[in-house]
Amino acid sequence: MSKKQQNDSLEKFGLEATLDAVQKRREVSQTQSLHEKDEGNDHLASIYESQEDQFETAVPFIKEGLKRGERCLYVADDSTTEAVLDAFREGGIDVKTARESGALSIVTKSDTYLRTGEFDQQAMLDFWQETLAEARDEEGYEGVRAAAEMTWALDEGTGLDRLVQYEAMLNTIYPGEDYVVLCQYNRERFPEEVISDVIRTHPLVVYGGRVCQNFYYHPPEKFFDTDSPALDIDRAVEELISRSRTRDALQEREQQLQSRLHQQKIVTELGQQALEDGDLDQLMHDASVAVAETLDNEYCKVLELLPSGDEVFLRQGVGWRDGLAGNATVPTDLDSQAGYTLLSEEPIIVEDLRTEERFSGPELLTSHDVVSGISVIIGTVEEPWGVLGTHTTDEREFTEYDVNFVQSVANLLAAAIERHEYQNELEQTVSQLEESNKRLEQFAYAASHDLQEPLRMVSSYNELIEARYGDELDEDAKEYLEFAINGADRMREMIDALLEYSRIDTNGGEFALTDCNAVLESVHDDLQFKIDEKDAETTVDSLPTVYADKSQLTQVFQNLLSNAIKYSGDDPPKISVDVEQRNHEWVFAVSDNGIGIDPEKTDQIFDVFQRLHSRDEHEGTGIGLALCQRIIERHNGRIWVESEPSEGSTFFFTLPIKNTAND
Repeated sequence: MSKKQQNDSLEKFGLEATLDAVQKRREVSQTQSLHEKDEGNDHLASIYESQEDQFETAVPFIKEGLKRGERCLYVADDSTTEAVLDAFREGGIDVKTARESGALSIVTKSDTYLRTGEFDQQAMLDFWQETLAEARDEEGYEGVRAAAEMTWALDEGTGLDRLVQYEAMLNTIYPGEDYVVLCQYNRERFPEEVISDVIRTHPLVVYGGRVCQNFYYHPPEKFFDTDSPALDIDRAVEELISRSRTRDALQEREQQLQSRLHQQKIVTELGQQALEDGDLDQLMHDASVAVAETLDNEYCKVLELLPSGDEVFLRQGVGWRDGLAGNATVPTDLDSQAGYTLLSEEPIIVEDLRTEERFSGPELLTSHDVVSGISVIIGTVEEPWGVLGTHTTDEREFTEYDVNFVQSVANLLAAAIERHEYQNELEQTVSQLEESNKRLEQFAYAASHDLQEPLRMVSSYNELIEARYGDELDEDAKEYLEFAINGADRMREMIDALLEYSRIDTNGGEFALTDCNAVLESVHDDLQFKIDEKDAETTVDSLPTVYADKSQLTQVFQNLLSNAIKYSGDDPPKISVDVEQRNHEWVFAVSDNGIGIDPEKTDQIFDVFQRLHSRDEHEGTGIGLALCQRIIERHNGRIWVESEPSEGSTFFFTLPIKNTAND
């Protein structure tokens, strides 16, 4: 039978599933022979050394037959009937139902092999024929499955040679019939020469928990042939050759696996280097060395596409003559390998550059006697960065894994380059933002400072008018003058607040370990008059020590508590300050029972000079919460509010959990 036919039979008869069952769960679920189905029934030999091994094969064998609707017989000899039934029960077989329905029978040698008083080959063949006909034609079973303990043949007068002949004959009877027989041989009790013949007369052998395709199986016409010894020699020689080929294939496979593992390790190490080290040229150099050494090539190069697009620049490489890396350029026209690679989404593999018809080798390659190589694009065809190539002076056939390895390194370099460019752009953007913020702060300071002088002049003249001419002014004029004075005062307050806002970063103090309990106690003392005036009630959780600017943190708590008192409504204020740890930060919460905030306006209140109430309702500049936000952001934290109208508000802000500037 051809190998393809054997594979087809395995798939058709489910032997592979049987192998899995025996090897993994030591169960035989379904077995078929490898010979053509019309050459005979399915005939297996189970060679065991203990009763445990015996039943680990026999029980699932019978169980599968019952499942498939077959008439199952078990010939007990070395084991008692009760021992067999106990094994079946432990194996999950419903013995009572199976026996009552007639699907399962436990018989003995007297019922089968020795039913005529002695072993008669033809009588036994007739028995199987009668059993099959009765089971299939009269009782409606799908077929017959039998498992027989063969130790009865050890009795004197049986003749082991006749038994072996019978086993060989059993392979050719009832062609095309659904008949499965498992003959069980105790290796410890049968002579070695008999076990040897048993192996040669069974297409499938179960041994050591494994169903085996029997290479040593002799078809009946060969088994009885006088040239059987010559066939044994042929089989032995074929086995030697087969084992040698198998060993070579396994060694080659192992070498391939080791090579793939090494390649994957290299990619992993380069990836780690790309994440930890920002030196892009060092990464390119190390990648070139790693690719050349891993593939046992003399050369590797990283070519960067120049802005003109007409040339690529040998940015890094290994193996090339001194002075070329960092200086040499290669044209990108279609006649060059580099140019061809830049237009290809697939890796370019060259087995022999001397006979290559797609392109010619550039001077860089030909002057170094390059013959074979792999080149892949770094980036994409739409947005190429360059080319990664590796070459050798020998004619080579690179494996699929070699090509994938080079592609993986190119992908890694592309990601590192993109990350490096993004980092540069980010740093440039941050630098520009810092410079812009600095200029804005300078402008805000200058503007607010310059506004102070004319504002002082306006206030002074208003006060002078009031002092000199107050008695001469009518009521309207006095009211107008009061508006002007109050407006100037509010303007001064707003300018002072704007000046303070602009100095959050530039005039901020040093960060140090700060006890929040002490900070809040100081704030409470400063607000004591307002607390007593409003009959406010405050409760404070045990607060942590944080790394912060103490003065600015005091300002945050003072603003939040002052607002809680200011916007308390008609009821006495009830204020609580709590904190909890979430992951790597402290989350502070300042809650009140005040008038609350419309949820749609909770973001608006953190903008500069944004007020939700008129000055007649509540005094203030409208910059306090904006100051809090700038301060918290300077501390790498966040601030937000959760509120509903008339239901109070809770202001949250976070501070990192750290003990030093380096945490």
